[in-house]
Order: sequence, then structure tokens, then C-alpha cells
Amino acid sequence: MAKWNIGAFLRTLTKGAEMKNFPPVEQAEEDRSALAQERCPAAEDAAARSELKGALLEVWRQWAGRNLPPVLSLTTGKQMEDLHMDAQTLEKERVRLMVMLEKDAQKRLAVIEKAEKNKGGSIDAVCRVYLSRDKMAAWSFVFPPVGEGELHGETIGKALEESGVTTGIDPASMVCIFQEPQYFKLVPIAIGTPPVEGVSGSVTERYPREIAHEVKLDENGVADYRALNYVQVVEKDAVICDITLPQPGEAGVRVDGKVVEPKPVRAARVPAGKNTAVTEDGLRLIATRDGHLTFVNETFQVSPLLEIQGDVDYSTGNIDFSGDVHICGDVRENFTVHAQGTVTVDGLVEAATVEAGGDLVIARGVVGDGRALLKSNGCVRVRYLENCAVYAKGDIYADCIIASRIFSDSSIDVTSGRGSIIGGALTAAVSIKAHTIGAQSGRKTELTLGILPYVQNELRDIKEDLYTINSEKSRLDQELAYLEQKQGMEGISEKLAKARMRWSVLRIKEQQLVKRRERLQPMAPDISRCRIEGEIIYPVTSLEVQTAIWTATTVRRNCKVVYDAKMDELRELH
Repeated sequence: MAKWNIGAFLRTLTKGAEMKNFPPVEQAEEDRSALAQERCPAAEDAAARSELKGALLEVWRQWAGRNLPPVLSLTTGKQMEDLHMDAQTLEKERVRLMVMLEKDAQKRLAVIEKAEKNKGGSIDAVCRVYLSRDKMAAWSFVFPPVGEGELHGETIGKALEESGVTTGIDPASMVCIFQEPQYFKLVPIAIGTPPVEGVSGSVTERYPREIAHEVKLDENGVADYRALNYVQVVEKDAVICDITLPQPGEAGVRVDGKVVEPKPVRAARVPAGKNTAVTEDGLRLIATRDGHLTFVNETFQVSPLLEIQGDVDYSTGNIDFSGDVHICGDVRENFTVHAQGTVTVDGLVEAATVEAGGDLVIARGVVGDGRALLKSNGCVRVRYLENCAVYAKGDIYADCIIASRIFSDSSIDVTSGRGSIIGGALTAAVSIKAHTIGAQSGRKTELTLGILPYVQNELRDIKEDLYTINSEKSRLDQELAYLEQKQGMEGISEKLAKARMRWSVLRIKEQQLVKRRERLQPMAPDISRCRIEGEIIYPVTSLEVQTAIWTATTVRRNCKVVYDAKMDELRELH
């Protein structure tokens, strides 16, 4: 087959120069035979192929006679991916193109029929260019000449111009038109550049929106529902979410030269709430303070206050929080509340443990059953205390205290409400005041002043912790000596490293406890200020300061007892 001047043809398309006629096709019969024998490759997708029918088939027969008609392919010289289409889209385009080809074939038959009637004889070849629905691809189809007709170069250029194709013309497809049998072939002559879609921003959350209550087993394998994890504590600057910034897409170009913009991308919606902030680089959402992390109203919030809407029970588990805690209900039996800040309980406390790094406020009271334990690094304010133990670094305020062990490094004030202290043992550094102390029944009530019970309790805890640490260190010393003798054996190096690391940790803890003990030991109250006051003090109530002891042998009214440091004795003031 003769080869066309491709360079001259392309220059005509780009510069608009006058196109000369291409030389006539040689060996036309061989071309017809080659087309008749050419079939689509077996691997080609069926959606890209179509048999000749109707008017198109009639045009073929008038040109090629009895030769077998070819199968039209939308992917001549290309793969389906080259056209940026999937099989479904390509099938739809095939249907569209066959409809348009049928119409153009009917027109071609009409032209041929008219020429035959007018005895015109020869008709030049004609080229049609078909665009895909999205104008991202264009196919050329050349109807063959009749008689002595020719295929002129300007025919293809004119077809491209009329169809509006200005960009994406494929040189390889042009070669396919002129070097291979050029008639009855759908050649992808131009392919657009599809837009590259961008990626919208996204957020990856490091913390769950809802806390899963994981049941833990105790040392006996029994489920401990009190140890449910209710609080999600975060520290300042903790990363709550990772943020992926949006990546803009790239515009594409259709074969008609029009720009196709990618879909707009959106920035991620960052669930930033109270006490959270996005970092300067926009890549992380962090906590701006220590606190309890919750997900409320589609945002993460860090609250310095942990609010329990109901009771502390099996629905919440034990509470351990770094800030303040507000319990709207009660603290049920056998549960524990530990907070580094203030603890407020709107209800009552049963036989439970409540420890506060700040003040402890209980709106109703404590029914301890001899097992409730309250500790506060500040003041304690409670309506009543019954059968419980209370340790406070600050003052203790109550309406009534019954059969309890109360310890304050400051004063105990029971002058509001009923103002009664009945039974039990109360220890304070400075003073104890109440309306009534003791009971008519002669129930023994023991009062002690002039010591720091909270500090003493801390010193006892430190002593116990130091004993435990020293015991473990002694065991580790023996283990280390044994492991050092076995060095070189398999697995010994790892065990030795772990043992040395544990020994170092214990040493650091020991040093911290010793420093804490050294700060607490010199502390002592001003015993010259020690005193008790009661509107009524019943018999067998006793007061002890240092070595001095005072006991009410009869009912005392409007009684004040003070300590005389010089005489080391307790004196009742009248």
C-alpha cells in the first residue's frame, strides 16, 4: 500500500496551509482483500466491536463485492485504557457511533445512487469524525471512493475542523489511517486528557468517640465490673486527630480544546471543640490542657471537669481522673473515685473510697458501714459522717459525725445543722468545735489535738512503700547475681537487662519517697492553739494533747478546753 505524506498533512492541520491531493490508492483490490481478512484480535473486549449492518453493509458490498465485511473496532491500535473508558462506557459509545454511521452510510448511498443516475461515474472518498459523548475521544471513519475517485488530504482536515477537534490528535492513529487499509475502520484519531481528580481532606481519629467498657478479670479470674474504663484521660498536647490536607486535582482538556475542571476538593471538617486546637501546620488536632476527652455535638472536647450524670456504679466503673470530678448521683458500695482535683458528690457515699487531690464536697453524707474511706488534700465538706474514716489536710466541716474516725491537719468544725459528734475518734492539729460532743448514753468519744494525722498517714504510707521497694530490690540483687554468673547462655542477656532496668526504676522511686519523707518529718502543729469547744459535752468524752489528758466527768455546758503549753496541761475555761 502506498504511504501518504504524514508530515505535510499534519502541517496543514496545524498551520492551515493548502493541502495537496494525496496520491491515489494503489492496489485497491489487495486493500479490499486485506480489509476483508482483517478481524479484531481475540483478546479485544467485545464492547469495542461491531458487525457491519444496514446501509453500512450495503456501502461495503458496493465497494468490496462478495468479500467478507470487517468487524468495526473502537480501539483500533489502542487499548481500552488509552481511551480512558471502561467497558460499559465503551459499549454505549459503540451504540451511538453505529447509529451515526448508519445515518452517514444512508447519505453515502444516496450520493452514490444520484451519481449513478447522473452517470457521474467517480466519487471521492469522504471522511467523518465522531466525538464521544464527553468529547474526550474522536474516531475517524473513511467511506471509500467510487470509480476513479480519490482520498484527498483536505478531506480529513476538513472533517476534523467540522467536528471541532483541535487538540489531542494522535500521530500513531494518523499513521494507522494511511499505512493500513484506511477504509471501513474506526480509528481513534484524537484522545483528550481527562482531569486528575483531587483528594478532599480527611481526619483520622486516634481516640474512640464512645468508650468501650472492657471487663477485666481479677487475680482469681473473676470479672471485676468495678474496673470498667469510663474515663478517657488525655494530657496537654496529646494528638487527638491526624488531619490530611486536601490535594487539588489537575484540569483536563477535551478534544475540542475546552478545559475540564476536576471536581472541587474540600478541606476536612475537623471536630475541634473546647480545649482543643489545630496545630500551625494544620496536620493535627491536639488537646490544649489535661482533662477528660469526650465527643459531644460532633466535636472532641477536653473538659477539666469529669461529670458523671448518675451514680458511680457498674455502669461507670471506678473513676480515676486527673482533674475535677462532679458526681450527680451516689458513690455505690465497693467503688473507688480518685481525682487530682476537687470531687463533688451530689448524693451520698456508701462503703466506698473517695480520694481528692483538692477539696471533697458531699452534699448528703456518708453511710460507711465501717468500710468507707475519704481522703482530701484540701478541705472536706459533708452533711453527715457515719461509720467511716476521713483524712483531710485542711479543715473538715460536717453537720453530724457518728462513730467515725476523723483526721484533720487543721480543724474539725461541726457547728452547722445538728452539730453533733457522737462516739468515734477525732484527731486534729488545732481545734474541734461542735454543738454537742458525746451522748447521754455515755458513748465514748475520743478527741486528740496537737498532731498532724494527714501527714502521719502519709509518712506511714511512705514507710510501707519503702519497705516494699527494699524487699523487691533485695530479691533483684539475688536475681542479678545469679544472671551475671550465667552470662553467655541463651536468653540471659535479655533477662539481665530487664532486671537492671527494674532495679533502676525502684531506685528512682526510693529516692523520691525519701525526699518526700524529709519534707514531711519536720512539720509540727502549733500546740499552743489547741482547744475544743462545745455547747454540751457529755461524760466520758476525753481530750488528749501531748501527755495531757482531760475527761468530762459530768455534763459540761458552754465548755471550752484549752492547752497550756507552759504547764503541759489542759484547762477548762468558764
